[in-house]
Amino acid sequence: MARQHSERWFSKQERLLTNEPMKNTRKYYCHILQFFKFAFIIPTVRALQYVRYANIFREQSTDYLGSSRAVTLTGAPGVGKTFSSINFAISLAETRWSQLQSDYILQSGMIDRWIQDGEIDKIISYRAIEESYLFYKSREEVGIPCLVSSIPIKDQYGRFSYTLTPEVPLQLVRLPEYTVIFNDESGLTQGANTSKTAGSNVRDFYRFNRHFGDFMFINTEQGSDQNAKYMRIVTDHNIRLRRQEWVMKPEVALWRLEKAKAKFFKRRGKGKYANRPEREQYIIEKLYYREMYLRTIGFRAIPYRYEQSEGNIVDGEHGVYIFPAGGIGQYDSRTYRNLYKCKDETIDIDIYRSLIVEENADPHKFDDQIAS
Repeated sequence: MARQHSERWFSKQERLLTNEPMKNTRKYYCHILQFFKFAFIIPTVRALQYVRYANIFREQSTDYLGSSRAVTLTGAPGVGKTFSSINFAISLAETRWSQLQSDYILQSGMIDRWIQDGEIDKIISYRAIEESYLFYKSREEVGIPCLVSSIPIKDQYGRFSYTLTPEVPLQLVRLPEYTVIFNDESGLTQGANTSKTAGSNVRDFYRFNRHFGDFMFINTEQGSDQNAKYMRIVTDHNIRLRRQEWVMKPEVALWRLEKAKAKFFKRRGKGKYANRPEREQYIIEKLYYREMYLRTIGFRAIPYRYEQSEGNIVDGEHGVYIFPAGGIGQYDSRTYRNLYKCKDETIDIDIYRSLIVEENADPHKFDDQIAS
């Protein structure tokens, strides 16, 4: 009887992919330490590297934005804008949720006195905090408190972020107090083309964001000028990211994986599994989860530099963000795939027949559609 992976095995593999952010890295390098204990220098260097990166990550995650309340991460596709922002957003949401809980508990002990003394403003403020706290608390097992985002985000506990829709800046949907607002590719809905056409409700939402709900904003865009001016003027600074690097990669394990894949692909190409589909499936499952697991080991290093926002001068601070390789939240790196207008069309593209462009080719054939 052919071997098959059990449901328990699949569940274990999925759990490994969503472990506490640095658990897989610690586990892997602890194994390396034991394996190479006869060569003291190798495990010592790796251990020191792990401690260094782990400490940087922990220090950054407690205060990613400092005193800033609104930032835009910019850079070319693939530099880590969304990945970095999600780490920011989850960490900030945890901080804001702690603050909301603290303010609710402390102010709940003062509300009777405020009612007695007729402190109307304090009573109104407390009622908004109370409603916000009760909203997030009642959904804490399924939703990430204090996090609203334009793309789905899933944390290590399996909870999802709340949905950011265009109705939010239009002030048609109310957000709870202390919410962190993450808007990925923010120019899609609040682009520079809306700078002069946006209505007063949208403009006021950004202008008075601290008054309306003490909100915080994290945006991503490929260029610092792609957001509307009413967003840029309330942005503390842009954070320009450069190409990300995978550090402390599990080099030995990756090498062994590539050898195993090459061997399997070669045997598969020769038809070795033609009469053994169950065996082929068994190996594919092992290789797939091994590759996914190894991607969670190590850290991502992403160089950054603070840049000027609209009228806001910064000192050019720069450095390197360090994140666990798997991040502290899950998202689909191709979350906008369904926006591709021709995604359901049949693939039909021509092949060149010569090194010379044919004379009947018309590069201006679709000028009117491109310019529309």
